[in-house]
Amino acid sequence: MVKRLNQYAQHTPFNTSDTDKMGKYLYNAGIEGDKMFDTMTSLGDVTSAYGGSAADAVEVTRQYAQVMQSGTAYTEDLNIMNDRGIPIYQAIAEQMGINVGEVKKMASQGKISSEIYGKAVATLGDKVKGSMDKQSKTWTGMLSTFEDVFGQLMGTLTSPIFEVAKQALGGLLEYLGSESFMTSVQG
Repeated sequence: MVKRLNQYAQHTPFNTSDTDKMGKYLYNAGIEGDKMFDTMTSLGDVTSAYGGSAADAVEVTRQYAQVMQSGTAYTEDLNIMNDRGIPIYQAIAEQMGINVGEVKKMASQGKISSEIYGKAVATLGDKVKGSMDKQSKTWTGMLSTFEDVFGQLMGTLTSPIFEVAKQALGGLLEYLGSESFMTSVQG
């Protein structure tokens, strides 16, 4: 899964650390496999379409996972998206066939189910499908992709060096912790 998250990050405006966090939030909410990546893409599209940053996408994903875990979307949950310019109140109102004022009242009373919320978010994602891909082709998005690819390349190239250093450090720690070393230091 970690390898797939790394590969996924290369095709987004987000770095590997961001997609790792997003994946963990969704996984912990019981959203796994292809559904996890589909959900990350939908949330990434929504965040990107409304001008959100990578940090916004991580926070929106965290909040989405929280709603899915609790089964209820409260005002605070909706405001996390709303504060980022994402029209979640309107999307839920359309989903339920009511007005935004009624959505706000229901949210304050804990009467918006995660199912309704999830459908509204999915509808928003469908309306802006491909936004994350477009943002990944901007200068900032391309720099993020470069950072991901370069980081993975450096990890691959330095792996043999790391293994040698790890063995040497292990031997040093074993020697420093040995009884003969401790005796010689204590004099």
